[in-house]
Amino acid sequence: MGFASRKLKQYAASASYYTNALRIDPEHIDALEYQGELFVITTKIALATRDLVKLEKLCGVDCSQYKDLKKAIGSR
Repeated sequence: MGFASRKLKQYAASASYYTNALRIDPEHIDALEYQGELFVITTKIALATRDLVKLEKLCGVDCSQYKDLKKAIGSR
């Protein structure tokens, strides 16, 4: 739901879904990546970087989630 809401530019709803998902599983790497991408879209780069650091700890710099978020941050 968070992903779909983000793609529909319903950013508040998307943020709520990601918050709930990460409350259930704080180490869910897909939710961290997508939340980080939402932060990039909404110009909250420091928060996106925080999620990038978490991804690095969870899956390393070679996982696709880390690479995708790093690329999104770099494009801003």
